[in-house]
Amino acid sequence: MSETTSPRAGLTRRSFLKTTGAVAGAAALTGAAAPTLTALAVQFEDGSTEASEDAISTTVCRSNCSQACLFNVHVRDNRVVKLTPKAYETELYSGCCLRGLSMQERTYSDKRVKYPLRRVGERGGDQWERISWDEALEEVGRTLKDIQSKYGNQALAVSRLNGNGCALNGAGSFVARFANATQATLQGFSIDQAFEYSAFRVLGTFCTNETADAVNAKTILVWGFNPVWASPQTWRCFLAARDAGAKIVVVDPVFSATAAQADKYIPVKAGTDTLIALALLNKVIEKAEYDPEFCRSRSTAPCLVRRDTKELLRKSDFDADLKAMLSSSEEGTSEYAQLIAARAAAGDDERIDDFYVWDEETNEPKLMSECESPALFGSFEVNGVQVDTVFSLLKDRVGEFSFERAADECGISMENMDYLYECYTCGGPLWLAGMYGIDHYWNGHLWSYAAAMLSAITGNVGKHGATYGSLWNSGLHVSTNGEWTTVDGKSVSSDLVPNAMRDVIISGEYQGKAFPIKAMIITNANTLSNEPDQNSYLNEVLPNLEYVVAMDIEFTDSARYADIVLPVSFWLEQEDIRINNGNPYLAISEKAVDSLFESRTDFEIFTGIAHAMGLEKEVPRKSAAEWIELIMDSKDLAQNGITYDRLKKEKAIRLVGEKGRLFVQSEKSFPTDSGLVELYCEHPAPRYDFGQDWADYEDKERLPYWEPTLEVADEELAKTYPLQFLQVHSRWMTHTQWFGNESMNELMPEPLVYLSENEAAARNIAEGEIVCVYNDRGSVKVRCRIHGGLQDGIAWMPKGWQRNQFIKGCYQELSHVKVNPMSVNYNFYDIRVQVKKEG
Repeated sequence: MSETTSPRAGLTRRSFLKTTGAVAGAAALTGAAAPTLTALAVQFEDGSTEASEDAISTTVCRSNCSQACLFNVHVRDNRVVKLTPKAYETELYSGCCLRGLSMQERTYSDKRVKYPLRRVGERGGDQWERISWDEALEEVGRTLKDIQSKYGNQALAVSRLNGNGCALNGAGSFVARFANATQATLQGFSIDQAFEYSAFRVLGTFCTNETADAVNAKTILVWGFNPVWASPQTWRCFLAARDAGAKIVVVDPVFSATAAQADKYIPVKAGTDTLIALALLNKVIEKAEYDPEFCRSRSTAPCLVRRDTKELLRKSDFDADLKAMLSSSEEGTSEYAQLIAARAAAGDDERIDDFYVWDEETNEPKLMSECESPALFGSFEVNGVQVDTVFSLLKDRVGEFSFERAADECGISMENMDYLYECYTCGGPLWLAGMYGIDHYWNGHLWSYAAAMLSAITGNVGKHGATYGSLWNSGLHVSTNGEWTTVDGKSVSSDLVPNAMRDVIISGEYQGKAFPIKAMIITNANTLSNEPDQNSYLNEVLPNLEYVVAMDIEFTDSARYADIVLPVSFWLEQEDIRINNGNPYLAISEKAVDSLFESRTDFEIFTGIAHAMGLEKEVPRKSAAEWIELIMDSKDLAQNGITYDRLKKEKAIRLVGEKGRLFVQSEKSFPTDSGLVELYCEHPAPRYDFGQDWADYEDKERLPYWEPTLEVADEELAKTYPLQFLQVHSRWMTHTQWFGNESMNELMPEPLVYLSENEAAARNIAEGEIVCVYNDRGSVKVRCRIHGGLQDGIAWMPKGWQRNQFIKGCYQELSHVKVNPMSVNYNFYDIRVQVKKEG
């Protein structure tokens, strides 16, 4: 190999590959004989070595892979010359991936949006004229103000996702203040929500123990998750756990990169995971392999459920004075509110309206707090009220789900069912890492519902090495200032979820009333690429929007179909902070270099638009440091002595836990209303109610149950479209970020669809031939590869590519917008397609 250099100073090819071990993995993935990585192959020795005059800044990667890797940014003459990993105090959180290392390249990429641009041709035609910032802000402000004056404040929609994980310029930050000030419609979320919806219902959170605590696990059960590609720093923690004696078990329909490195791989039929969890629940209860002490003291298992109201039997059911107090005014001056405040101040967390249980020793009802031996099973009568224990109801509900049924319907062997059962029941602790793979099915929330209960009743939550969840999130444990995005007297018109917003844009109505949305600002998002049913978005949604503004770093699909594109500075050009996912730290992201070209930070752009709309008071002009000081002005941070000045010195500050004692989620109590694991849902409700019909779901959602997938389980649809389509996380992209990165494109030069050997042979498709993947919603033409780790019946495509990178079409044309009425979550894996050879 040559030592080709690049104008982007940084790593040599030799030192880069020696450091990362990228070549072998890249060759295995792409089939290339010798991946070159020329885009990152630059010489340390030829002028890029660290010089004495180099300035070194600290930054945290803002990608929503949720790993929050920390970096040293080496700067010379206001130019980034290289990035190197910077250590966290807890060593397991230190490190990086190739995507993070290529941030230098993204900073200087030719694909950057460099100047404000106005569309002069058809949307999507890539015809633009350069305009000044003054002209751009005046036009955007005037146009948005005119649209709101004509149609109402709600006519301006702000579409955001998670393209920037930081606190000031990220998706949940300054954009919220702008949306409140303009009283716009602020788009909610319908992606990656099903897992969390049910986890919150049972455990009060979707958070695991902090990730480094995995070293205390006996078993790491990776279920429907591929951390080797999607979450590499999490995977490092799992490998450390294996070094400490844990076994890694992977349950997945695909022999993934994670499965290839596991101690045990268990293949299953895609979309049937809930049946497996229900069968395991059934056997654990039937064989009494649950943790009895945990179930009695830390869950609602022994609580009594009224047959008449289907609610838990409480103290207030037989205490008129307490019932009257509880039903008094909801205002802060009510007797109940005063009592709650007094107890909180005293540190008293005892339930005011305690649950009734049945004392199996005295054979009488008692309040849970007064009973040492509550019965887990049984049906009783209390003061004329017929009741059953929660555990009895759960046992009855899951009783129909046998190992034999799971083996028959889920493509799992009886041997592997027994193996999973032993993982849960033979000692523990067990760490269940779920993330969002199973989340992408119509029935995804039902797996999370059952799996959370399975971990809980076996005692595999709330202690070292034992946890359930998708990821760690520091922001759910230590709060910043929640008031900094508020605007006196103003708030958003609505927080419509995306699937509802699409219908509203097309129809102009919401829940039977006029609700026109005619303008959209896209920020921290690539809406057009990440929203399903792309043809519908192009042909029905966009034509009903009179004005679209895209704020972006690069020319994404969303930018190409906008009317105005505003250049956003890249992460190394912004001052910010990140309340981390993936590890328990607050990290600084220093401004390493000046904003390139004519780019501006997100908050500066929003401030400029707000001022052009006459909202100077609501969105005052401040520096990044002033806003960050305001964000960090919180009770939680103050109590821990955490200030921005301290963060500037230390660069990263642990928010919870200690170096010698890692944080355990829900070690003392669970963040549910009861403080217990809730095995019964008294009042099921959709995650978001946008007027959908969910009446048929209300009663059955009180306990876990089985419902098949939407398209994947449709046997009639399978006759026309026999393959399930999986659009999966790429190793070289995070969703659509890094889609145009030169180095990542060298490792994966083009979009590919993968088929098993049998499926390819059945269609007379050879390795490397061009194929069309299609259904009745759309199609995409790509090159086909043969994948030895795929089950038959699957078409598998790493996602993130833009429309202009395909031969024709786009993979997002194949997806649909249908959502389960309870989880209200897009189902990107619940799709059927056919594949045919082109030409």
